[in-house]
Formats: sequence, C-alpha cells, structure tokens
Amino acid sequence: MLSYLSIENIAVIEKVEITFENGFNILTGETGAGKSIIIDSIEAILGERTPKDLIRTGEKSAYIGAQFSSLGNAARSLIEEEGFSLEDDGSILIEREIRLDGRNLCRVGGRPATLSALRRLGPALVTILGQHDSYDLLSRGGHIAYLDAMLSETDRKKIEKYRDAFHSLKEIGREIDMLDSNESEKARRTDMLTFQINELESANITVGEREQLAQRREAAEHARELSETSQAALWAIGKGEGGAAENVANAASQLENASRFFSGFSTVSEKLREAENILLEARDLLSEQQNTFSFDEGEIETIDGRLDTLYRLSVKYGKSEEDMLAFLQKAKDELEAMESSDARREELLKEFEIKRHESISLAKEISEARRIAALRFESRVKEELSFLDMPSARFEVSQKRAALSENGCDEVVFLLSVNPGENMRELSKVASGGELSRIMLAIKTVLSGSEDTGTFIFDEIDTGISGIAAQKVGRKLREISKNVQVLCVTHLPQIAALADHHFLTEKNMSDEKTYTSVRELSFEGRVHELAHMIGGDEITDTMLKNASEMISHSDRAK
Repeated sequence: MLSYLSIENIAVIEKVEITFENGFNILTGETGAGKSIIIDSIEAILGERTPKDLIRTGEKSAYIGAQFSSLGNAARSLIEEEGFSLEDDGSILIEREIRLDGRNLCRVGGRPATLSALRRLGPALVTILGQHDSYDLLSRGGHIAYLDAMLSETDRKKIEKYRDAFHSLKEIGREIDMLDSNESEKARRTDMLTFQINELESANITVGEREQLAQRREAAEHARELSETSQAALWAIGKGEGGAAENVANAASQLENASRFFSGFSTVSEKLREAENILLEARDLLSEQQNTFSFDEGEIETIDGRLDTLYRLSVKYGKSEEDMLAFLQKAKDELEAMESSDARREELLKEFEIKRHESISLAKEISEARRIAALRFESRVKEELSFLDMPSARFEVSQKRAALSENGCDEVVFLLSVNPGENMRELSKVASGGELSRIMLAIKTVLSGSEDTGTFIFDEIDTGISGIAAQKVGRKLREISKNVQVLCVTHLPQIAALADHHFLTEKNMSDEKTYTSVRELSFEGRVHELAHMIGGDEITDTMLKNASEMISHSDRAK
C-alpha cells in the first residue's frame, strides 16, 4: 500500500507530506485546491510523462517521494527482477526529481532508476481509476483483459504459454514470407553469383602470379640480347681460338718450360694456372646460364594475354590476387546459403505447422476457460450493479470465435441492458457517464480479490451520481478497502462519510502566492467538512448535526 507521499514544488503545492493508512482514505477539497495534483504526483512516481511546466513557478526543480509497504507478491518479485532491494521492514521508497532542463532523476530504494523501470513497477503497486478509465470500458478491445482477470493462475500461465507460441508462429510466418517475396531476386542473384564463380574459378588465380609474370615478361623481352652477350663472353673466355683461357694456358706452358733456367717463372706460371681454372669455371657457369636464355616469339604474347585477364578480373573483383580469391569464397558461401534456403523454407513450413497446432490447441483451452469464467463474471457483476442502484441492469459477456491474435481465438465484448424490455447492446452504446462509473466499480469489486495491487485510487469516479446511488458507491468502495487500500477523490458527502481516514486539501494565499496544504481531519473536522459539502459556505447547526449523524451511522455500519 501507499503509506507515505512527499510532494515539493509541484504546481500550487510548495511542500506537502501525507501519511496514508490502510482501509478507505478520502480526499476532499474545493475545485482547484490541488486534489488532482496529488493524483498527478502519484502517477508521476509510477513513471507517467510529466511536463516540466508542472514545476512550481520560480523553482528550478520538483520532487516527489512515495513509500510503499505491505507489498504483494507480484510487486516483490518485480522489484527483485529489476535489481532493487527492499528496506528491512519490507517497504520501498520511490523518488523522482523533475528539472526545468527536462532531466528526470529517479531512484528506487536509493538506487538510480529509469522512467521505464518506474512504469514497469507501477501496475504492481497502484491501480488508478478515474473518469478516463471508466471510459476505457467503451473500447471493446479492452474487455478481454477484464475477463482474463477472472481466470485461475493456471489458466493465466496458459495464456503466457500461448502468447509465446503465437509470437513464434508470427516470426516463422514472417521469415517464410520474406523467403517467398525474394524469390525473383533470389533467381537473379543466383545467376549472377554462378557467373562470377565460374569466371574466377576458370581463371585459376594464384597468389603472386602477376609479379612472377611481370618478371618473366621482362626476361623474355631481353632474351635475345642476353643470349648474344653470353655467347660473345664465352668466345672471349675461351670457347674459340685465341680465347683468354687458351692464351693464359699457352703462357703458363711457356713459362713452365723456361723455369729450369729461371726459377722465378715458376711463381708466375702458378698464378696463370690459377687464372686458367677461374676462367674455365666462369665459362662452364656461363654455358649453363645461356640455356635459360632461349627465346620464343610467342611467349611475350601469351604472358600479355594472361596479365590482361588478371587485370580485367582485378577491376571487377579486387586489386590483388588475395582480394579476388576472397571475393570468390564469399560468392560461394552466399550461393550455398541461397541454395539451402529451399531446404530452410521446408523446415520453416514444418515448424509453422507445429506452432500453429500448438497455438490453436492452447487458444481453444483458454477459450473454454473464458467461457466458464464469463458465467461467474456475469453473475457477480449483475449482483454488484443491483447493489449500486441499477437493479434492472442486465450484463452479459459476448464471446465469439475470432482469428488467432495476441489474445487467442476469442472476441470478447460486454453487453448491457439498463432498463427492462431493452435489448442487450454493446456497453459503449447504452451506458451514461454515471452508469459507466458504477459499472467500472462493479467490475473492480468483482476483481478486487484477484488483483495483486496494493492500492486502488478512484479519482472522482462518483461523477454523474447522487443520493442513494452515491451512498451505495461509497459502501462498495469501503467494501473493496477491506481487501486493498483505497484512495478516493470525491465531492459527495455520502461517500466521504464512510471514510476510515479523511484528508482535506486546502488552497491559501500568502504574499501573492498560492499554497496548497493537505491535512487529515479529526472527527470534528470531518463533521465541518461534510457540512460544507452538503450546504456550501453557509453552514447551519442542522447541517452540522446531519453531518455528525452521517459519520456516526457510517462508523456503526463498519
């Protein structure tokens, strides 16, 4: 339940602190005194969008803090899932600061939080019902949620299981549609990839090939010149008469013959023999190299053709051989994936059928559970409407088979007949504003035991009713407060008289500024406020006596 609320610098409120109790809490006050601002502040703490112009004039920021205690299981689990911690007493403090620069600072249990986290926590902590929420009944799309609140925990889990299956079904269907819609594009792409793969594979590209070909071409261009040069060198060394090797050998022989007359020639002849050996080695090495300078007129043309092919492919598929081979591998992988898409489609069709049968089976089970719940729901709502001064009202739940959707295979619409003899029609076409308020209250009374929210806030849900109907609405609100904390903003004394705790919102002027205060009333204060609600500014002793009797009578009836 909401046990404490602190508001600073919100509209006409400079600073207000309210301690709420369990049971039936009433907020009253003149129009414009700030009751709606209190509700707006609670909505802000639950993550609702709050405009910065809500900040009090002259201030740079506003603050709202709300302490929740005696939390239900859903709230505890959600707080834990969000990563926040409860206080030792099991309570949690949620804070929000709103700044003029548009920034929001949120904390849960003292830890930073996001607005989206507050929005997720909100429904587990507080349910706010006002005229707007009553008019939600006019939207037939929301009726199924009210009926589902009547289901057992097992059936609610079945709905979650169904939705998982339905989401999978939709996802598989989207993937199949995507494969089907891309069939023509797939055929075009397959032809393109096949051509590219064939072109690259037939080229037999190897890494470093162009560099090797360039070297070979340069050698081929100079092959004749190199061959003639090596031949001339061979002749000069000693492959013909008068060659250097032969001349050196002759000189060495002559000096060897003369060395018997002059020993100094021996040293020279040895040097010449060494030179002869070096020349002969050079001749043999050059002879081997000469064989590599064979010249073929067609080789340059062949090399040029290959280089041209590689250049043309590099323009299309990548500058280097590595780039072209990488392109080839990527094309092969894509083609393989596309060729396997047919197999993937068949696999998806099988999965689709499995999920479709699972979804249909679960939807039918849920539909049957709704049918049974609808009977109890109709009976309970009719009882509540009868109590709320609508004894002739007939209420029915129309449940028709529909195409599979997020909610299963049902279309649920609430039907109503207010007066005897009238046909059942859609609730939105027959209910007035006051009747909508009572219908919403009847529904919430029926569901109050099944909802795990600690606080219900009714914001002027009594609009459009008076007299006995107002008193019965008040009694019903007090009945709900036995299961959950109820906060109610009202203008009717019949409802205010039934409160366990009555808070008065007042607006005062000081130094040309407006200030709103909120205080809990004593018995005497309640009497005076009820008398004011009954008769306005001119309060008589009779009004005070009537107000006192209303409160005393209500206290005895508790």
